[in-house]
Amino acid sequence: MHSRQCLGCGSTFETRRIVKTYCSLGCYSAVQSTLMRKKAMLTCEGCGKLFYPRRRTADKDSNRFCSRTCAGAARIDNSWIHWWFASCVICQQRFIKPMKSSVVCGRRECQLEHGRREGRRKHIPVLTIRPCADGCGNEISGTGRKYCLECATARAAKFHRETKNPRDRARRVNSPYAHVPKSAVIDRWGQRCWICRERIDMAAKAPSPKSYSVDHFVPLSLGGWHDLPNLRPAHFQCNSLRGASFTGQLMLTSMESER
Repeated sequence: MHSRQCLGCGSTFETRRIVKTYCSLGCYSAVQSTLMRKKAMLTCEGCGKLFYPRRRTADKDSNRFCSRTCAGAARIDNSWIHWWFASCVICQQRFIKPMKSSVVCGRRECQLEHGRREGRRKHIPVLTIRPCADGCGNEISGTGRKYCLECATARAAKFHRETKNPRDRARRVNSPYAHVPKSAVIDRWGQRCWICRERIDMAAKAPSPKSYSVDHFVPLSLGGWHDLPNLRPAHFQCNSLRGASFTGQLMLTSMESER
C-alpha cells in the first residue's frame, strides 16, 4: 500500500496504485469541473449560446458551433461551409475532401492536369542525344544506354566467345592452359557426371540438360587451371547449377603434386 495526498480535498489516503492522485471519483469530477470553468467559452454562430470548445486546437473552424445540429443548419443555409468542402483548382467544382490538404477532386483528368502543373510526373523520360561510349562516333538517344546497337552487338558476341572458349577464359584470368581432347577426359573419368553420378548422354548436345560438358574441379576464377587433372565430365545442367563454387578448392594442393 502507498500513502498519497488527494489533489482535490487534500486528505491522505491509502492506495495500491502509485499513479493515483484522487481519493474518490467525486474529487476528480470537482477538479475537472473547475478546470472546465477556467477554459475560455465560445459563442455558437448558429444558436448564439455559450459553450466550451471540445478540441484544444488553434483551428477556430472546428469550434464555431456548439453541436452538429447547428453546424448542419448553417451548412444548409450556405452561411458557413465546413473544411471538408472545397473547390477543385482545375475544374472549379465543389467536392468533399478526403484529406484536409486536398486541392483537386477525384476525377482522373483533374489529377493528371494538377500533376503536370506541379511538375510531379516522375515517369517522363528525359531523351538526350550523346555519343557512343565505345568511341565509334555514332550518336545514341534514350535512357540507360551507353553503346549504340552495332557496338552493343559486337561486345555481346565478344563476351560470348570469351566465356565459351576455355582458352580465352584461362587467358583472361591468367591461368595455365593445356589442350586436352574430349576423349582423354572420358578415358580417365568415364561417362558419368562427377556431380550427380548419373550417366551422360553423349549423343545429346548443349543446351540439353543431360548433354556432355567439361567442368573444372577447381574453377578458373578461383585459381584452377585447364589441365587433365582439373577437368571432370559433367552434365550441362549440373555444370551450370554448380557455377564457381568452393568445393574443389580444398583439393588444389593435392592436384598440384599430381600434376
